Amino acid sequence: QAFFWWAMELASEQSKAAKDKGNGFFRTGQWELAIAAFSDALSFAGELALSEPRHLAVCYCNRAACYQSRMLAGDWELVVQDCNAAVELDPNYAKAYGRLFAAQDALGRRAQALSTWERLKEIDPIAANKVSARRLQLHSEHTAEALNTAKDRAAAAVSEAAETVQITGNAATPTEEALDPDAVDAAQDLKEKGNALFSAGNNREALDMYSQALAKSPPADNKNRAIYFSNCAACHLKLEEWSMAALQCTKAIEANPSFIRPYQRRAQAKEAMGRFLEAASDLEKVVELDSSKASEVEKQIATLKSKGTTGAGANGSEPTQEEMLGQLKNFGTSLLGKFGMKPEDFKMDKDPTTGAMNFSYGK
Repeated sequence: QAFFWWAMELASEQSKAAKDKGNGFFRTGQWELAIAAFSDALSFAGELALSEPRHLAVCYCNRAACYQSRMLAGDWELVVQDCNAAVELDPNYAKAYGRLFAAQDALGRRAQALSTWERLKEIDPIAANKVSARRLQLHSEHTAEALNTAKDRAAAAVSEAAETVQITGNAATPTEEALDPDAVDAAQDLKEKGNALFSAGNNREALDMYSQALAKSPPADNKNRAIYFSNCAACHLKLEEWSMAALQCTKAIEANPSFIRPYQRRAQAKEAMGRFLEAASDLEKVVELDSSKASEVEKQIATLKSKGTTGAGANGSEPTQEEMLGQLKNFGTSLLGKFGMKPEDFKMDKDPTTGAMNFSYGK
């Protein structure tokens, strides 16, 4: 255990050093280098969500600031993703809510932006007051949009009632909400580019493509959006950004609750984070959706439940001591892999005089 605590301390130091580099690049307007540095900070700190959540939240929020300044296609979607990750780690992080509000506003998500502003007002009234004029304008636009939508629906209902209902056999054939085919095709093209990058091991670049696909895709295209979110999660898993992977999976599930893959990927992320009971719950949902998967995952479910039931927290919302140690062990192994090392390369000896434990390295 002492060895893995040492690994955690090393990761914290490396992550904070990378964050400082990112801050330096950001101050000089070098967005790409800053994004890479903050991504490195998150990669090193991938397992510090429990011990240093504020540090991870700052890294996500700072990277969001880079995307907000860079402003390439799809960057507003990346701002939303990183700010969501930041507030999940630190629910009282006002700066992250401020940037999330700006991104949601830019993407035309008025209802979400208004909700974010209300949360910002609770945390930091001064920060909320700085954008209160825009909030009032958004509220007016949202109200007008809701009224227009209600009028359109009423008109559509009258029109539908006046038309002859087409019957196939004994059942009426409903019409699906029309989607902009050009937007759907553009998003699919970006997804295919992302797939090629992902297959080549270019995970960060693939993530950018999938995020651009989300920005292009129509909000009502839930089936495809779920795939894009899930693909983003796959990239985060490869980058060992567990909390972000779990968040993207949740977004995928919200878009399409019957889509199995994000439950599987979220289980993988939760297990890596030491959230064993939550991981088991996701795999149980996989079996619920597809009983043919039972033989494939039932042993893993049992193992996860065994790990997660030691100590408190039967609902899995709070990590037990065993869960935290499991997280620590996974993290130590992962961190050493970044330096081409593994736990077996280290030897631990007890000093016969002082009783202190000494580490030595050698392959």
